[in-house]
Amino acid sequence: MHNPEKGLVNQRAKEQTIKVEQNQSRKEIIREYQEYRDRLVREIMAVPKGERRSILANAKNLRKYWEASLFKIEERRTRYEESYEEPIPTMDLLSEYLSGNRAKGEKLTFNEDRDVYNISPPIEIENKEFIIGRLEKRSDWAKSQVAFFTENAGVWERDSDLPLYDLEDSFATRIGDEIVFGGVRVWRTLDKPENVDFRTVFYRGKNLKSLKEFAYSPVGMKDVRLTELEGGSIGVFTRPLGGVAGRGKIGFVRINSLDELTPEKLIRAKILKDKFVPNEWGGINEIHTLPDGKVGAIGHIAAFDKEKNKHYYPMSFTYDPQTHQSSKIKIIAIREDFPDGPAKVTNERTPFELVDVVFPGGIVKNEDGSVNLYCGLSDTEAGKITIPDPFEKK
Repeated sequence: MHNPEKGLVNQRAKEQTIKVEQNQSRKEIIREYQEYRDRLVREIMAVPKGERRSILANAKNLRKYWEASLFKIEERRTRYEESYEEPIPTMDLLSEYLSGNRAKGEKLTFNEDRDVYNISPPIEIENKEFIIGRLEKRSDWAKSQVAFFTENAGVWERDSDLPLYDLEDSFATRIGDEIVFGGVRVWRTLDKPENVDFRTVFYRGKNLKSLKEFAYSPVGMKDVRLTELEGGSIGVFTRPLGGVAGRGKIGFVRINSLDELTPEKLIRAKILKDKFVPNEWGGINEIHTLPDGKVGAIGHIAAFDKEKNKHYYPMSFTYDPQTHQSSKIKIIAIREDFPDGPAKVTNERTPFELVDVVFPGGIVKNEDGSVNLYCGLSDTEAGKITIPDPFEKK
């Protein structure tokens, strides 16, 4: 009988760590990573199905090691190359926001028997306007689906002609003549079923009914967004997690085509080091290409309080793909700007964990120059608020 303890996937990470500490090149790491995946497939196929779970469980840990190695090499390479301003704590950004004029938001109505939250802004596809929303029962956790909704007399209804996807926090954009749709795929871990792993997955197609999965991020990476840049290349914001990335930082990488949207490319993204102080985190939810060649980012910044409650705020900044320089973060809305409502409870020990959560989907510009910001509220509802264009130069 095959003994997994003698298999490739159980090589000790300590042996691999020595190679990284000896400055093994990124190219060598990637080559070993690719060889490892090829050999892993052959090893799994050579054993009975009943023994594959153990191999896959160990493979998951080793795969994460390789991804972390690539990120550490990139971090070491850029550590002394760039000067950057110190990040601003969330509380200081919040104080600045509270000192200005604030708008009042509203809730959106969905004809659904499950909660709909963490929505996209309306996007026009095939002469129809859709919102993509996350559906989940109030009592569930990590059991989400996403659906496409159209509006009818002020109520958003699911388009029954389009499939449901087993994803979280989806988005859609256009690259060339194709629609690129994506979201976060979540699955229970084999070692501890109460825990989950996740990654971003991507679909592409000429229309919504022809979407096919074609790419994915490294395990543990969500909030990956992309946009076309001047000259035809594609800009991608990433969010590495763990190790030197802490609870989650923002990276940026330029690729030449959708065929280059691979875990290896995403791991190489340059990190925006001026965005989050230690123990705070965030990510990008939507990207806008601006007339001056920069990109405008709509995202979120988040922190824990002493009671382990989460505080999520929509934010914005601009980024120059040529110089890797960006403006400082601005908070653009908070939960108090919207009507009161229920909050999801995922742990009885922290019943108020998600009360102060606004998860932005993106913005749509109005004729008067303002924008409508669409977002999820407390992981149970969805809302809209009209605010000044965060990318309009004053």
